[in-house]
Amino acid sequence: MKAPRKYDLDKWIRGKFKTEDIEINKEGILLLEKMFNNELNILNQEINKIINFCQGKNRVVVDDILKIISRDKLLEEKVIFNLMDYFSERKSKKALLLLNEMLDRGESPLLILAMIIRQINLLLQVKDLKKSGKSSDEIARYLKIHPYPVKKCFKQENNFTEGELIDILDRFLQANLEIVTGKYTNQKMALEIAILESLKKGLSI
Repeated sequence: MKAPRKYDLDKWIRGKFKTEDIEINKEGILLLEKMFNNELNILNQEINKIINFCQGKNRVVVDDILKIISRDKLLEEKVIFNLMDYFSERKSKKALLLLNEMLDRGESPLLILAMIIRQINLLLQVKDLKKSGKSSDEIARYLKIHPYPVKKCFKQENNFTEGELIDILDRFLQANLEIVTGKYTNQKMALEIAILESLKKGLSI
């Protein structure tokens, strides 16, 4: 799926609900955009999940969305933090083991990939803002996100140079391209290769 511009993304989200005769308010649309950006494959999965849980309702609001996805998302974020810890500690075997545990639980490879990319982007933002003297709470307010992931990144970013994070990000963006263009039909293999190659490229194991 091609990523649309923000205005078109609003219409796309609203249209997905409208096909099921469900209205979603503006706050709900903004929440989905903030959580999943324009990663349409993942956003589509989450919208379908929300629609399934809201059968019988003709209107979806923020509280409905949070009840359905916030608990899973918090668990996923903690797992991704653990995965990045293994990266910083140069533990490729543990990173692969954690990846397989997530896949065994039924997580989508594309969702895992998107979470990793978001996490690396956040680490880069936190690293940059931290250099300007901002505290973790100030960074959270500046980025308009919950303080918890920022506080984790505030400590975790010390384990990476900016160059290492950029190298890792580039490799996972490449993995995403390889999957969506069909170079790798085995998405698990694409993720495993990305983990191993990004460690070798950006870090010394």
